[in-house]
Amino acid sequence: MASIPPPTAPVEHRDPSNRWPWIALIIGLLIVLAAIGFFVLNRSQTVNISVEGTPTVNPVARASSVSPSPPPTLVPPTLPASATLAPTPTPVPAPTNTPAPPSTPAPPPTQAPAQAAPPAAAAATPAAATSQPAPAAPAPGAPGGTPSAAPTAPSPTPFAGQVANAGGLGNTRSDFDAAYGPPSGETPEHLVVYRKNTFEYHVGFVPDSNGRAALVVLLPQQNQTLTLEQAQAEAHKLLPKDAQPPSQTPEGNNQFAVERYTSQTLAQALPPEAFTVNNGQPGQFLLVYVKDQQGRITRGILGPGNDPNALINQGR
Repeated sequence: MASIPPPTAPVEHRDPSNRWPWIALIIGLLIVLAAIGFFVLNRSQTVNISVEGTPTVNPVARASSVSPSPPPTLVPPTLPASATLAPTPTPVPAPTNTPAPPSTPAPPPTQAPAQAAPPAAAAATPAAATSQPAPAAPAPGAPGGTPSAAPTAPSPTPFAGQVANAGGLGNTRSDFDAAYGPPSGETPEHLVVYRKNTFEYHVGFVPDSNGRAALVVLLPQQNQTLTLEQAQAEAHKLLPKDAQPPSQTPEGNNQFAVERYTSQTLAQALPPEAFTVNNGQPGQFLLVYVKDQQGRITRGILGPGNDPNALINQGR
């Protein structure tokens, strides 16, 4: 009878499904490590490429190595004094005046104004020169180069004598007092009134040291009138001695007649403004005969200038 072997213990088989989680975990770690390594390698290559390939690194490095001394054209030695007083239209500070530390390179855009600064300074110089008046050149003999006033033409020597006969146009106040006696009054226009014989004289004196007569009005007293010939005979006694032309034919209209003269001594005796106030030149004077409605002369007026209407208004 055959023996039956004893029963063996059943062999315990491991379940293969218990190894897959570990295998998956290891594969996942390997993938993570590979991704980290790839990222690190790729990052280092990118940094090297951006540093080496950036076109602004070398120019900036070269700009920082340039000497900080300003170029000679930025501060021209012959800059006019007036240019420093005028404000420049587009002030651009030169970067070389305040150089940046070598460790901190300046950005590239700041280099363009530094190179364009000389043309800007050159353009500002004529603009400032035209906006400011040029300083006056010093006189040759002025000490220390101080500008002196331009030499003025010497004024003509004033006439010292009497321009006309006694009591005439251009004579002094003392001459009128001696010719007609003390004044008898004054008109509302501040003309000094003298009376002699049948005539009245209204005289306007210029405010100078001699008080010369710049206006003489001849009036017949007691509301009388004169013919033109009678008025001429009396008025011609008051003319300056060098009056030109010596005989004059009157011109005019129904209201007045005019005689035009010139006198060099009168130009020296009276100030220039006495002639220009009546639109005349020094030496020019008028003799105006004012008429009434019948054409007779009511007064004669002598005065400097070339405007009979203005002279009539002064001799009212």
